[in-house]
Amino acid sequence: IGIEYAATLHKTLTQHAGSTEAVSFDAADVQRIHTAALQLFCLFCSDRRRSGRETRWLKPSAALRSAAALLGATTLLSMGTG
Repeated sequence: IGIEYAATLHKTLTQHAGSTEAVSFDAADVQRIHTAALQLFCLFCSDRRRSGRETRWLKPSAALRSAAALLGATTLLSMGTG
């Protein structure tokens, strides 16, 4: 998920931020993720958690887990147990 997709990702996440149902991300095929995209996911997850809404990661790839860990965002993304 390169920086070139950040604007589109922001728009998509904004559309689903208020969903009362759990939001699930199928992240098995993520091969790379730019810091800007990871930051958007962090904000999304944080906002949803504050609102009592659930966000799930379905099979987050090793690349995604590694990037989240490198930035210290694993807990913020609720990606601890995958």
